[in-house]
Amino acid sequence: MHKLVEDIKAGREIRQSLIEIKDIIKEAKDEAYSTLLNMSDKDTSFITELLKDEDAKVRKNTVQIIGLAKMNEYVDTLYECYLKEDTLFVRPEYIKALNQLDCDKYLDQLIDNANKLAARTDSGVDEKHVAAELRELFALINSHGRGEDHRFNYDLSGNSTMILTTLPGKEQYLQAAIDRVVSDGKTKLVRSGVKIESNQYEELAKVRCYKEFMFVPDGMSKLNGQASDMAKRLIDKGLVEYLSERLLGDGLFRFYVSVKGRLSVESKAKLTKDFAREIERLSNHRLVNSPSNYEVTLQLVGSSKVEGQYSLYLIFKGLGEGRFDYRTTSYPTSMKPYIAALICEIISKRTGKCKQVLDPFCGVGTLLVERAFREEHKVLTGVDIYGEAIWAASKMRDKLKMDIQYIDKDMNAFAADYIYDLILTDLPVSSPKLNGKEVRLLYERFLNKAYDWMSNEGYLAVYTGEVGIFREVLRRHKRYTILEEREIYKGKTRLYILKLTG
Repeated sequence: MHKLVEDIKAGREIRQSLIEIKDIIKEAKDEAYSTLLNMSDKDTSFITELLKDEDAKVRKNTVQIIGLAKMNEYVDTLYECYLKEDTLFVRPEYIKALNQLDCDKYLDQLIDNANKLAARTDSGVDEKHVAAELRELFALINSHGRGEDHRFNYDLSGNSTMILTTLPGKEQYLQAAIDRVVSDGKTKLVRSGVKIESNQYEELAKVRCYKEFMFVPDGMSKLNGQASDMAKRLIDKGLVEYLSERLLGDGLFRFYVSVKGRLSVESKAKLTKDFAREIERLSNHRLVNSPSNYEVTLQLVGSSKVEGQYSLYLIFKGLGEGRFDYRTTSYPTSMKPYIAALICEIISKRTGKCKQVLDPFCGVGTLLVERAFREEHKVLTGVDIYGEAIWAASKMRDKLKMDIQYIDKDMNAFAADYIYDLILTDLPVSSPKLNGKEVRLLYERFLNKAYDWMSNEGYLAVYTGEVGIFREVLRRHKRYTILEEREIYKGKTRLYILKLTG
């Protein structure tokens, strides 16, 4: 390793040696700085000379090494060299390296540099390098807490066309939830969602059983052609102005591109990259591609009928996400909150009057919380054998200040203090810790115990991914009648609403 540094000092194979040093300190990670010091016998003065080298790639690799090794003693030199650097593909690397160092004293100048660069209106071969430098500048500014986040304009008086999405075949339940909270607005069922024209943005954002909240700007559907053609159409149709109306605050709009459609991985990646670059360029960098810190998603959705045709939907980050802030802990098996809310919506017509609810496999408690949001209740009880999940559920309950009792106990050992008129649960499924035979036995015991927990007029609402096992076990229990059986995830999960026979 010492030979690499000696070769550099002697002027031999400088670029290749720098690349090898860079690879070594990348692998060293937290020990990168000490590794570099050991390689150079604690004499890193050669770094300064390399920053002045006439070979731009030598300078680039040197800057990357300074950043990777977090060589704070070079922060002043690095900033000075950045200001003098006239090779455009190297300039973003200076900013990326500065972001790894203590560069607070240069923040004001860097912010000013970013604003001046963003104000450029010229175009040409250097556009991709300008965009890359801007991305790194705003990444640095944001990581140091100086970025300006926009806020959604809930007071916007004009109507917007929006689509709230849900699972296929469940559109009518989402529509019912929207109709309860939106006093004016035209709703229409569309595939996997509800289309609405309204200006009641805050009310819509609080609806609990939608998956995504998408805006549909006028004139931005049926996009065809190359990425540059589609980007030009969007900018010409007022994409920047549309964002300016809905996002309050100064500064550039940070975006992320998502492409959905029947494309290969390679084609999708190319379209994403090309489209993002063209949006940056044609918006005069008012929009900056920032996948790790974005404010709005530009979602291109391919037509199922016309190949190569797309529509644009906008998803504003944070809009509606606060619905589920209560869930600070989850596990791979935890139910998605919007699915829990959707289930509560589906069963409401039959079970809305039930006031005493039990979930004997409650996990982190999401179903009970969503039931509490949906209906009035007297008693909510959650039981689970997994103590960590009960702890997490209790924290969520305390955060929400809800009256829910959580019990750390095996379902088989649970003795109810109440007669419940609704048992609502997400049944366990096969896993490395629970094989099919054990799932079958668990379901048998659950249906036997449920009979003792329920009132004669009570309901059992069961969500399961083990449809075959559940139906097999249920056939042997003549105590229950199936009132409803609904597919939730196509071919994967089902919801059953049962009642005691007789």
